[in-house]
Amino acid sequence: MQINQTLEETLALRDYDLRMHNVRIHLDLAENFPVTSADPHQLQQVFLNIMNNAVDAILEHSTEGDIWVRTALNRDRLCIEITDSGPGVKDASRVFDPFYTTKPVGKGTGLGLSICYGIITEHGGTIRVRNIPSRGASFTVELPLQPAAPLVFSTPGQRAVSGRDGRILLVDHDDSVLEAVGAILRGRDHRVQTAKRHS
Repeated sequence: MQINQTLEETLALRDYDLRMHNVRIHLDLAENFPVTSADPHQLQQVFLNIMNNAVDAILEHSTEGDIWVRTALNRDRLCIEITDSGPGVKDASRVFDPFYTTKPVGKGTGLGLSICYGIITEHGGTIRVRNIPSRGASFTVELPLQPAAPLVFSTPGQRAVSGRDGRILLVDHDDSVLEAVGAILRGRDHRVQTAKRHS
C-alpha cells in the first residue's frame, strides 16, 4: 500500500464535513514515499479515528481550526504525524486505555484509540501522542518499512493461494452475532463452524 494515498483517501471521506466546520487541512506529504506491506483498510480506520478526534477536539472549543498531516521517512520507519489546533489531550498516558474517554456521556465509547493502538501494534509499529504548546494534540504513528513481496504468478495446474476458502471456528455467547458474522464469512467463501460460548 501507499500510505500517502491512504491518507488522502481518508481526508476525502471527511472533505465535506471538514469544510462545513471550517477545519482547514495542511498536507506535508513526503515525496517518493515508499510502498509498504500493510492493511490499507485497517490503517485507514486508524487515520480516520485520529482525524475524527481532532475535529471533535477543535469544535469543542472553537468554530474553526486546523489539522496538519505530515509524512516522513526516518531510516527504515515510516512516520505519520497528525496534529490539531485543539486544546490538547488531558492525560496523554491514558488516551490509549480501553474505555477511557473525555467526551460527554453518549458521545464516545473510549474504544477508538485503544483499537488504533492494537492495529498499529499488530503492524509492528508504535503510536504516541503529545501536546504541542503552540498547537494542540499531535499523534505520531511509526510503522516499519516492509517492502511489498513480489507478485507470484501460479503456473497452470497450480492452485493460487488466496485469502479465501479458510476454515474458521467462530465462538460467541450471542446467537445473533454468530449468525451475522457467520453469514458474512460464508459469503466470502470460508467454511465456518459456530459454537456458542456459555458465560
